[in-house]
Amino acid sequence: MFCNNCGKELPNGVAFCTACGAPQREDGAGAFDAPVSETAEPQTDSFGQPQSGAPSHEAPDGGASYQTQRNSFVPPAQNFAPPYVPPQPQIPSLGSYIAWLILTGIPVVNLILGIVWAVDKSYPARANFFRASLILLAISCVISVLFSTLFAGVFATVLPSIIYEFM
Repeated sequence: MFCNNCGKELPNGVAFCTACGAPQREDGAGAFDAPVSETAEPQTDSFGQPQSGAPSHEAPDGGASYQTQRNSFVPPAQNFAPPYVPPQPQIPSLGSYIAWLILTGIPVVNLILGIVWAVDKSYPARANFFRASLILLAISCVISVLFSTLFAGVFATVLPSIIYEFM
């Protein structure tokens, strides 16, 4: 048995073609069988007469429907998806960097905008810029606290000796 749609050879009794997926009729209507080659020996009985049910060299309708079905095969359309192209990140302009630097110079605005823009995922370059700015701000705060405590400790130890000398 061959597929009604694509002509691929199929085992008898299958419901769908394994190549193109076309449904096959169970009663065999519309399906075509493989032609018997011209060189095949016909099956005969002991008297040399063709046996009943032996395959003939032609289809029952003279082979016309087999040739029509065989020649009318059109391969299924192949729909290929276009190759994946990752989106290109936005590159900030020089003006954007200047505006960001001016905004980070305003005391309260820099903290608010820095936090908001650092978590914004729609513009990765700006988010990375403000993440770096917030990290540098945190590092500078830690360094300021360390130097302030160091200076206060030194001043606290030196101040009594200075006051004692002048008194």
